Amino acid sequence: MEETKDKTSVKIKKKRGRKPKSIINPNKTTEGLDKNSINDNMIIKLKIEDIENNNILPGYSDENINEYKDNKCYNCWNCCHKIQKMHSIPLKCVDYKFYIYGDFCSLSCSYRYIVDNYKNRELWEKYELFNLYNRKIYGKDITIKLPPNKLCLEHFGGNIHIDDYRESKFFNEMNNPIIIPVKNNNIKKDTNTKLNSKGDLKLYRKSKNEKNIVSNMNL
Repeated sequence: MEETKDKTSVKIKKKRGRKPKSIINPNKTTEGLDKNSINDNMIIKLKIEDIENNNILPGYSDENINEYKDNKCYNCWNCCHKIQKMHSIPLKCVDYKFYIYGDFCSLSCSYRYIVDNYKNRELWEKYELFNLYNRKIYGKDITIKLPPNKLCLEHFGGNIHIDDYRESKFFNEMNNPIIIPVKNNNIKKDTNTKLNSKGDLKLYRKSKNEKNIVSNMNL
């Protein structure tokens, strides 16, 4: 009888802590989701190897877009320096999807690449799309100054450090018109009369004609 009393007197301790508001089921899959409920806003990067990831929905990219599993080192397409944070330029926007292209280390290098590789109407279309893309990414308008040509960098023998080049704070772009020198050629013309040349035309007068009305009337 004493043993039974000891067993009944022992109380089980309850776990302390608040109950979670939503129970997470680790075995839950995405098979029952409605395709129409998925938001169409996404960014698609061109010419990049597909990384297998079964933890996200098809068509969506991972939130940490600057981390690469292949551990490759990328260089900027404009300044040729190592990339610490990846930037790209948009090529087009179709059905609220941005198709981006290129690997750049900063927004300034992306802007410089657009100016150097596009002209006339296509240049302004890419510039407007670039501003729209940055507004969607950062949630505000960003003012980007145009850096000079990459040949001004110390890496190419210039006098600008890469950090100053990316920030674009200490210099302005100056577009001076190209001055083409005029070449003056003084051609001396020979004004001497060629008397002995057989092929040239000569000016001569006919002999005086005595047969006229005055001579016929013997005046």
